[in-house]
Amino acid sequence: DEHAMAGTAPPCGRTGGTNAMVPLDDEQRRNVAFLRLTVASMKPPPDRLLNLDGASADVPLGVRPRYGVPWSLVLLVATLLGFVSSMLAWQLTVRLERTGTYFRWLVVLNVAYWYTWAAFTPAIVWLSQRFRFERKGLIRALAVHLPAVLLFSLAHIGAMQAAQWWLVTSEGGDFAWWSEAQRAALLNLDWEMMTYWAIVGFWHATAYYRMAQDRTLKASRLETQLAEAQLQALQRQLHPHFLFNTLNAISALMHRDVEAADQMLARLSDLL
Repeated sequence: DEHAMAGTAPPCGRTGGTNAMVPLDDEQRRNVAFLRLTVASMKPPPDRLLNLDGASADVPLGVRPRYGVPWSLVLLVATLLGFVSSMLAWQLTVRLERTGTYFRWLVVLNVAYWYTWAAFTPAIVWLSQRFRFERKGLIRALAVHLPAVLLFSLAHIGAMQAAQWWLVTSEGGDFAWWSEAQRAALLNLDWEMMTYWAIVGFWHATAYYRMAQDRTLKASRLETQLAEAQLQALQRQLHPHFLFNTLNAISALMHRDVEAADQMLARLSDLL
């Protein structure tokens, strides 16, 4: 036969109660090929799940929304905080009559303080997105954020001491960076940690607010789709009755006024 001439074995199948392989006829091979094509065509795309409810469209994969913070907003907030804190520090030095304090130093230190936290904000937001303080992942979030708050706080203290070292050495003075960093860590570590938690808390508040807005929008869309589906179902119920009554009227009119029946058919076609 054809398979023997081609040097290949014909497709085989298993019998019902044994493991013996028997050749398939042409119709069975066509059925197997059709089933393979059907299964391959039913496989959803990688970004969607197979809908088991009988609908024609596949269900999209559930993607966890990520809410970032725009860089422009971070820089704007850091600039405003740097300006306000510089003005407050200058007023404090004037009231205390500390004439040896330079306004330039105050501006550099306060702006550097908030701009350093602004530079840390994308990394903190990244950690907050992936390790949220939720009921299921609370232990994992604590295991990540507790070391992170110490790391970022100490890094910020080191950066601020570097800014002070630059200011002092630029005026020709001496600055013991390590001893001053240790002193600043003892005095300001709690405040630095509060700043870290403030950024994390602000992101969580913003994310939950956006999630609530998304849920409200999705609920309104579902309500709209439900109303449209109900309207379509009602239209499907009304259309057969309307057509049946109209055709009955045309049928009755055909025996009395053919021209009027023809006009009614034309109007019905325009309506449909």
